Amino acid sequence: MSVYVRGNDDGQILFDRVLFAFALTIKVLLKIIVYSPLTFLSWLITKKLLTPNIDKLIWLGLMLILSVAFYFIIYFLKGMLIGLKHNRNFLWMPLFICCVVLTCVLPVWIVFAPLETFFNKYTDANQQLLTWICALSFGFYVYSKYHFLSNIAPAKAFPYYQRGIIVTNHLLSFSKSFNAKKSAEII
Repeated sequence: MSVYVRGNDDGQILFDRVLFAFALTIKVLLKIIVYSPLTFLSWLITKKLLTPNIDKLIWLGLMLILSVAFYFIIYFLKGMLIGLKHNRNFLWMPLFICCVVLTCVLPVWIVFAPLETFFNKYTDANQQLLTWICALSFGFYVYSKYHFLSNIAPAKAFPYYQRGIIVTNHLLSFSKSFNAKKSAEII
């Protein structure tokens, strides 16, 4: 049995660091695309509130604050959705549709054109089908970051998610209470 011992092999250390940087870059880019609807919505609101001659740091700060607020609002709505679904109230369906449209459609739209260009350039057959399959697969990936039909929320958004469940249970008469679950993910 051979065991790899990391010695002073500078080439391996450099390779490991480059691979780590590449993986981290891909992870950050995916998170940026996944949360792009929140950023886009905060940019639209910031554009209406501030004038173009205001310092760009103020723009970025307000956009960041609004993006985080929208992230927490999404999880509050998810808590309401789960509370309504748990109590068999069909109002969870329109809320579910609104949340999915708000969070999943824009990222699919963002990746659709680059995917279409890629497949048109490098494949000869079924370009449209491959584009749609990959774009919808990415939409399902984005959806998997929110898990709208699962009783779970990331640690940072958990208080807002739990509050959504509590508010829903207080608004409904004869509601069944249940406990919210926190995931190990931070965001």
